[in-house]
Amino acid sequence: MLSHALLVAVASIACYGVYQFIDEVGLNGRYYKHHPGVCRRVPGIEHGSEDIHVMSDGKAFISSGFLMAKRMKEYAEKHDVKGRLVLFDFTDPSAGVMELALEADRDFHGKKFRPHGISVLEDKRKGKHLVYVINHPDELPDVVEKFRFSPASKRLVHLRSIPVGDKMTAANDLTLVAEDQFYITNTAVYHSKPFSTMERFLPLRTGGVFFYNGTDIYEAIPNLSYPNGIFLSPDHKLLYVLSYVEKTLLVYRLSPGTKGAELMQTVQLYGRGDNIQLSQSGDALLVGAHPNYYTFYKHFASPTPADVKSPSSLEHKIIVLARKQSFTLNWKPSAHGKTLPQRSGGAWFETRPSQTKDFKIGIGISS
Repeated sequence: MLSHALLVAVASIACYGVYQFIDEVGLNGRYYKHHPGVCRRVPGIEHGSEDIHVMSDGKAFISSGFLMAKRMKEYAEKHDVKGRLVLFDFTDPSAGVMELALEADRDFHGKKFRPHGISVLEDKRKGKHLVYVINHPDELPDVVEKFRFSPASKRLVHLRSIPVGDKMTAANDLTLVAEDQFYITNTAVYHSKPFSTMERFLPLRTGGVFFYNGTDIYEAIPNLSYPNGIFLSPDHKLLYVLSYVEKTLLVYRLSPGTKGAELMQTVQLYGRGDNIQLSQSGDALLVGAHPNYYTFYKHFASPTPADVKSPSSLEHKIIVLARKQSFTLNWKPSAHGKTLPQRSGGAWFETRPSQTKDFKIGIGISS
């Protein structure tokens, strides 16, 4: 009798574990059908284009050549896929991307350049922007590369390499406060494959947000579950952090003159948040996310990424309460819409203010 009860208990736990896994990877996901409009692929940046920073004039810096999966690295070596930074103009999208020449110094190794998260400090008067990008140089600790953009020659002049790998295991994204000052996410702490895989699936809270003040780097927000994208509000009062595993957007209030960050709000995204961008009007926060982790995994592990449709098109548009000011987010799911099973491709959803100042959410599939 006891052995039978024990067997039932073990089987129940196993079934629950399987259900949790299926739920986590999104195989049983349902999304509202809601079309965002025409979506076109940008040619020329098919391999490892992980992050984008759009400036006030509509031009965007894009990092390309980030290759984490083993098969993608093998493909990159075979086909000579290089790490690059490119420029895209949203006011003239038909022009495509322009690869930016990198003017290196002795501290920068172009052959080991694997760019990831990117953030730009704009020079609106002369256009000589400061571009900071996380670099995962092959077999070396992570660094943040600092460039100055030359608008006349369309070149990026390397200024310095800022070491962060001695304090961080897996730097992911950064957001600038001022020149040589930034917040940066550390997604994980383990190097070994089994433990790092667990960090991607389980809410272990081993990650954190670090702050670099120009000379030192320290952990400002600890105990986060795979923190990914990060964004600082224009008035520097709020910090937005995406918890990839827990599928949430975390909103922190920053205390001026201190190292403190107070958690104000946790917003459920119903997808694994990846990157954050502020709209050009300043009244919307755009979150790119993955509603189906299995689809994302197939894309990420593919040696020919161009043959797999990227699932990173879940766009969560949060309409905010005050233009270009700090804001909190208030919304609730919509009760209407036709549900569809998740399939290969991506999804997006947006929130819109209703008359009651809550938010309705529509979720759709892009095939």
